[in-house]
Amino acid sequence: MKKITSLLTIFAIGSLAFGQGSVQKKTLPLKKNTTVTNKINNSSNENIADRAVIWSDDFSVSTNWVKASTAGAGLWTISTTGPSGAFDITPINSTTKANGFALFDSDLDCSHNQVANITTATPINCSTNPAVVLKFQQQYRRFDDSTFVFISNNGTTWVKYPVNTTLNNNDYCDGNPENMTINITATAGGQATVYVRFQFYSPSSLGAGAGCGYSWMIDDVSIEDQPSNDILLSSVYFGEYSRIPDGQQAPITLGAGIENVGAAAQTNVVLSATVNTTLFTGTSAPIASLPIGQTDTIAITNQFTPGAIGNYVVKFAAQQTQTDANPGNNITTGDTIKVTANTYARDNYTYEGLGSWNGAGEAFELGNWYSIVTNTYALSATFVLQGGSFPGSIVSVKLYDTSLTTVLASSNPYAILASDIPTSYGPNPKSITLPFTSPAALTADNDYLAVVEFLNDSGTDTIVIATGTDIIQPSQTTYLYDTPTSTWFTLASTPMIRLNVAVNVGINEVANVNGVTVLQNQPNPFDNLTTINYEMSKNAAVTLTVYDITGKKVAEQFEGNKNAGKHSISFKADNLSEGVYYYTLKADGNTTPAMKMVVIK
Repeated sequence: MKKITSLLTIFAIGSLAFGQGSVQKKTLPLKKNTTVTNKINNSSNENIADRAVIWSDDFSVSTNWVKASTAGAGLWTISTTGPSGAFDITPINSTTKANGFALFDSDLDCSHNQVANITTATPINCSTNPAVVLKFQQQYRRFDDSTFVFISNNGTTWVKYPVNTTLNNNDYCDGNPENMTINITATAGGQATVYVRFQFYSPSSLGAGAGCGYSWMIDDVSIEDQPSNDILLSSVYFGEYSRIPDGQQAPITLGAGIENVGAAAQTNVVLSATVNTTLFTGTSAPIASLPIGQTDTIAITNQFTPGAIGNYVVKFAAQQTQTDANPGNNITTGDTIKVTANTYARDNYTYEGLGSWNGAGEAFELGNWYSIVTNTYALSATFVLQGGSFPGSIVSVKLYDTSLTTVLASSNPYAILASDIPTSYGPNPKSITLPFTSPAALTADNDYLAVVEFLNDSGTDTIVIATGTDIIQPSQTTYLYDTPTSTWFTLASTPMIRLNVAVNVGINEVANVNGVTVLQNQPNPFDNLTTINYEMSKNAAVTLTVYDITGKKVAEQFEGNKNAGKHSISFKADNLSEGVYYYTLKADGNTTPAMKMVVIK
C-alpha cells in the first residue's frame, strides 16, 4: 500500500512499508553534461485551425460511451467529480471539465484485478481522411498499471496504442491536463467505421501491487485530419541545472527530439538553437529523411557555455524541406538557464504540486547530486517545504561525498516554524537556508550530495519537501536515505533542494569606486591572518568593515587617514568562526562593492 496521509501526495521509492514502487539499488550519480530531456506540451503550440476536426466528444452525454470491466471489478465513470479513493490525485483541469469527464478511480475500488474499458458507442466516419490523429486531454498517475488506447475499424478487431509508457511508478503525467496526440492513420485512415477505446490495465498477474493504483482521467477527445507535412519538437535538452553558480559554468550540449507526425516522409530536417537571441546560435547536421511516425534525436553541432551572472533563454526551432502545416509546434518559446552568484538548483523554482516524502515519524534524508566544475567551498543548503509539514519538526542539512558515508559538512539542528511552510506557491516559493557549521572544500570534477535530514524518529511530526517542475533530471540524481532500513534509494522526482557555494574563492578580484581600488584578500581562504591591498587616488580616511553571510556586521577596523597611493590592511580573524564573509572599504564617504573572504580553522 501507498503509505500516505490524506493531506499528502508522494513520490515513493521502494517496496518498503513507506511507499510503493520497485527498489533501486545504490549507484553513483551521473556526471555533469549528462543529456537531460524536457518533454514539450506540443498540442498547445499547434495551430488547431490547420486541422479539420472529424469528430469530437467532451463527455457531456454519457450515453455516447460504453463502459465495461473484463477483470471483475471497477468501472469507468463519467461525471464532474474527481477521484475519491484513499490516494486521490488532483482532478483533471481539462478545457470542458464542467461538462464532465471520464474517470477510472483505481484505488477507490482496489480489487487488485482491474481491466476496464470505455468505448465509443457509435462508429466515426474517417472515410475521406487518409491520415488522422486522435487527440485527448488527460490527468494520470501510475502505479503497477498500464494505459492504452485501442482503435478499431470494424468494432471487432482492435489495435493497441500504448500511452504513458515513459512513466515509472508514482510518476504523474506531464501537466494537468496533458494534451495527447496519437497518430492512428494505420488503423483509422480512410475507414468509415472507426471506434475509440480507452483501457486501464492492471490485472493481478502484474504483481502484488496491481489493481490498486491511482487514477486516469480523460476529456475532450477528438479525431482530426492529419496533414502530409508536419514535424514537431517532442523534447528538448539543455543541461541538468536551472541555476548554476558563477564560476561553475561548463559547456552544454543543446538538442531536441523531432517527430514526424505528418502523413509523408520529411526530408532535410534541421534543428537550430539560439540563446538570448544573438548571444549564441547553432544548427544541427540535417536528417536526410524522417519517416512517418518516427522520432530522431538531433544535437546542435557547437556547445553553449553560459557566461556571467544573468538569465540565458534557450529557444529551439526545427524545419524541413517541405512546407510545414503546423509550424507552431516546431518551436519552443524558451527555457531559462540562470547563472547565479552562488546557487546550484535542479528544479526550476516553480512548485509542481506534490512532494517527496518518507512517512510520518520516520527519520530520513533526501537530496540532490551536484557536479563541481572548479574548486570552491560549500556554504549552505536551501530547501522548500510543502503543506503537510509539521511545525516543530527538527531538520538539518548535510553534504556527502560519492561514498554516501562521509559527511563533509552539516548544519545545526533547526526546528521548523509555521511561517516556514508556504500556504501558496508560485515562482520562487518561500524557502529555508541553513548554513553549514563549517564550509566544506569541493574539488573540480567531483560530485556531492546535498541533503535535508529529518531528525525525528517517532511520533507524527514530519516534513515534506516540495518538488519542482520542468527540469526533468537524469536518473540517479536524487537520493533518499531511509533511516529505519539504513538504505539509500533513488527517486524519479526533483525535490527543491539546492546547494550554495562560494564563487571564485582564491581568484584575484578587484572592486573600484571613485578612485578607490580594492584587491582580493590574500591568502584566501585563510585561517587567521590575511592581507587586503588597496590604492587611492587622493587622501582619505579609511575604514574596513566585515559582514557575515546574513549581512550582519562582525568586524570594523579604522585605518586612519591615508595618503593617495598604495596601502595594505592586515586583518585578523581571531574572533570569527569558520565561514564565508564579505568585506568593504569606505574612503572619502564612498563604499566599495563587497568582496568575499573565507575563514578556515
